[in-house]
Amino acid sequence: MTAAPDASAIRPTVAVWYRGTPAGVPVADELARIRATGFTAVMWPGRDADRTRALARLAGELSLAVVTPGEASLEPTRWLDVKVAEAALEVLPAQVWLAIGRGARLVSFDAGTAIGSGLEDAEGGRAPWVAPALAIARVIDANAELIGQLRPAGVEAREASGRLMLLDAGRAWVLIAANPGREAAPLTAAFPKSIPYGPWINLVDGSDMAMVSLRSHHEYRATLPPGDARVYVVDKVR
Repeated sequence: MTAAPDASAIRPTVAVWYRGTPAGVPVADELARIRATGFTAVMWPGRDADRTRALARLAGELSLAVVTPGEASLEPTRWLDVKVAEAALEVLPAQVWLAIGRGARLVSFDAGTAIGSGLEDAEGGRAPWVAPALAIARVIDANAELIGQLRPAGVEAREASGRLMLLDAGRAWVLIAANPGREAAPLTAAFPKSIPYGPWINLVDGSDMAMVSLRSHHEYRATLPPGDARVYVVDKVR
């Protein structure tokens, strides 16, 4: 599902911090592993212009985008830089999607390694942060045009938890419901009749939203497990 393009929109990007081996030296095989894992962009420190150009050439051959901190000079709400060693991985999806709802358009994952990308753990297996980060990246990459247009809806969706955001994406409404807590969270939200009853589709897993149509409003009720994030979308014109 897509929405009409908006020239002011920022295309969402999910990047993995990559520092080269040794630090500052891009390595084609390491970049190939990042791309093969499923990520489509790398964040590069960018301190040396010649090496940055070398990285851009290698990454371009792999269809990997390159972002540097200078290019990412966004307002704090626009760039979410996740230090994975400090992150609670079980609630990472909820935290990232709530940040996107608040305006983040660049999400970077930093394993904190001095060299390479940190995709592997000490035994050479996939690091624990990769799976949740990749799941988020795939949804954002597949729906970048839609997500890039998200803005406050200007329509009240009454609820008391602060875990729900109703957003406008041009031709579509988007509802982000997330639980960043460590316990299950019941959620009830009331929507005016001007908001479509359905069908709302969850971009994360393809499920639909169960909404109750009452006389004065529509109502959404759910119990969200810890860390759960749901990103529902519906066309405005039915």
